[in-house]
Amino acid sequence: MESPGGTGSPPRKKSNRNIDYEIIEDIIGTRNLSQTPQGPLQNNSEAILAESNPDLTSQNAHAPEQKATLTESAFNPEFNSNETIYTAKDKTPFTVYIESTEKSGNNIGGFNHLKIAKDIFDLKLSNILKINIKGRNRLGVDFDSFKAANNFLQNKHLKNLGYDIFIPKNYTSCKGIVRAIPKMFSMKTIVQNSTSRECRVISCTRLNRKVIDKEKKSVEYIPTTTVLYTFEGTRLPRDIQVFGLDMQIKPYVPPVTQCFNCFRYGHTKKICKSKKNALIVEA
Repeated sequence: MESPGGTGSPPRKKSNRNIDYEIIEDIIGTRNLSQTPQGPLQNNSEAILAESNPDLTSQNAHAPEQKATLTESAFNPEFNSNETIYTAKDKTPFTVYIESTEKSGNNIGGFNHLKIAKDIFDLKLSNILKINIKGRNRLGVDFDSFKAANNFLQNKHLKNLGYDIFIPKNYTSCKGIVRAIPKMFSMKTIVQNSTSRECRVISCTRLNRKVIDKEKKSVEYIPTTTVLYTFEGTRLPRDIQVFGLDMQIKPYVPPVTQCFNCFRYGHTKKICKSKKNALIVEA
């Protein structure tokens, strides 16, 4: 049977595969990322990261422009916002990253993983399970106990050699979004009155929606009723109690991050260690 258009094939159905992405983009305010009177806006991933993680703003070359995207955040006073360590609740392996810097002299001109590994090996630490390559000039050291991993963070010998030692935040925490939290409540109030039966709340951040007025040629960031929660541990709780009311938590899917220096993925321009590459776009 022919379709109304006269062809022998039935009309194509509209695909729904992008629905989830559109919902996420609408929540975190990345719609209509286009040209502004001052030039192109930052890329989607950097804008989203700035909204959901204010700590990354200082690492971004577009920091002055992104100040408008930052949302209200509040930390649980029980946690040190500047420190990431393991606890007895975390599971093995307890991985710590060690990264060479210009001061250490091991990241100039290539991949010097063996030199970094040798400096660790010379310490003769008994709690190391294995050492893995985690990227350019970066290794991951797996420990058999959380205390040994935390002690490694403070290793004075390696720090004097110029190494950066840290635990990635996603190894000790997880994130989820909760909707329908009225804007009348501050994040300080929300974080102080949010509890979970499964884990503790570390912080709360209210997300913005980005609105572009094409006629006025202006960009505005409007707070939404969606809040990004950061929880202790790597397992997202099933629900959370806000003022004693059970509210549903949905997983937070972070955006893909692209560097505008080397145009690779997984980091931003400010922390890029590669040489600048040219992006060639064929007509």
